[in-house]
Amino acid sequence: MVYVDPKNLGHAPYYYKWLKTIQEKYKDLDAIHENLKDLYGKYVNQVIERIFDGLANEELFAPLRFITPRTSLNIVTQLCTMIDAILPDPENDPPSDGAEIEHMFLFCLVWSAGACLVDEDRKPFNDFITTLSQNVGVGSFYDVFFDVKAL
Repeated sequence: MVYVDPKNLGHAPYYYKWLKTIQEKYKDLDAIHENLKDLYGKYVNQVIERIFDGLANEELFAPLRFITPRTSLNIVTQLCTMIDAILPDPENDPPSDGAEIEHMFLFCLVWSAGACLVDEDRKPFNDFITTLSQNVGVGSFYDVFFDVKAL
């Protein structure tokens, strides 16, 4: 029997296990599963590197500070929980457009990864997410919300 320390596994196994539940729940909507898989690759590792290591676009900054201690697995767990809470049931017309899914993902990412940051570190985090998403004109991600009913 082989034992692996959970901190060496990281957060990816949790996310991909959760993605399988999404794939089973939304069987007829492959767009949700595929978009969530792509968005994980686009955002999550870079956000975690920026927060914990201060690494952003091959530049080194000070790591961001939390009000309460967090781990990368905790951030990803909360991200998945928020997406589960926001995504409508399959029979209630869930989003299938990639842009809508990305907006939902960004909302959940900001509030799972950036919710516990100290006030002074929220602006650098918001700037990083804005640059990463190439989303200009939103203002602060902390000031917007994702309206599921508008879908």
